[in-house]
Amino acid sequence: MRRLIPLIFLLFSCGGDIPTSFSSRPHSSSGELFFSAPVSAWLSTDYTVDTEMGGVPILLYHNISRKTGKYSVSPDEFRRHLEMLWQNGFYPVNLSELLGGLGCVPAGKKPVVITFDDARPTQFRYIIRGGSLVIDPLCAVGIMLDFHDRHPDFPARGVFFIPLDGTPFGQQKYIKRKITELSRLGFEIGNHTADHPNLRTVPEGKLGHEFGKVASFFERVLGFEARCFSGVAYPYGILPSVSVDSVRYRGRLYNISYAVGVNPVLCPSPKSREFSGSVMNLPRFEGTTRTIECLIRKNGIYISRGGRS
Repeated sequence: MRRLIPLIFLLFSCGGDIPTSFSSRPHSSSGELFFSAPVSAWLSTDYTVDTEMGGVPILLYHNISRKTGKYSVSPDEFRRHLEMLWQNGFYPVNLSELLGGLGCVPAGKKPVVITFDDARPTQFRYIIRGGSLVIDPLCAVGIMLDFHDRHPDFPARGVFFIPLDGTPFGQQKYIKRKITELSRLGFEIGNHTADHPNLRTVPEGKLGHEFGKVASFFERVLGFEARCFSGVAYPYGILPSVSVDSVRYRGRLYNISYAVGVNPVLCPSPKSREFSGSVMNLPRFEGTTRTIECLIRKNGIYISRGGRS
């Protein structure tokens, strides 16, 4: 279904503590993220009447690893990010809860969405310990589960966007087990396309393959319709030349309920007029210590009044 692509750019900055621009990557060749907007000014802080009109941060991670590199954070650094968020009143939610109005967020808490792209092994890995298969405590899932055990008021929530251009999360023989366990643990799964292409170069007629093949894969693995996993993440943050809210693949219709990009700005409150126009390009920040420090210091972020959707 063709329609105009809605673009809502809420301007964001943190004084001199966050860069005023981000390097963009030439699509799939360099391994850098593409940002379609620079960081230039902080979101308005004039939310004195209703704090639930504030913006919601959506964080993006790729690699949780002790190996240094772009878009990698160490396990200790990722754990520190969770600690910073917890200490400053943030409350993890899934994207379905954001779209549902955030009624799950306790009074006084600030919602944050934690997302992961590319289904890398460092996000979810099994190891053998004491003769049993267990979740690696140094992978993203293991760190989040452990942090929740230590801080029960900080839910283990996150959204994992899975492409099919490699083995999701590595460890081929555990693919079904991992995806099923993510769902059981309360995490969400999203669609990161079949081939991880620059979607702007993909003809409209091929978008069904890119989105539908992944949805069909989720159905085969999980054994029920993929409508529960109808969110997508644009590879490299690059939107297709047309926006779609449904695709056909092998005779099936698959709906797309939301899409995320990588614009480093706050997501509009789900109670705002702007939100409905942004759901097909929800913005995300790269998860860095600088970003979280910036979020902690500034006003203008959604604060729940509790118990309402």
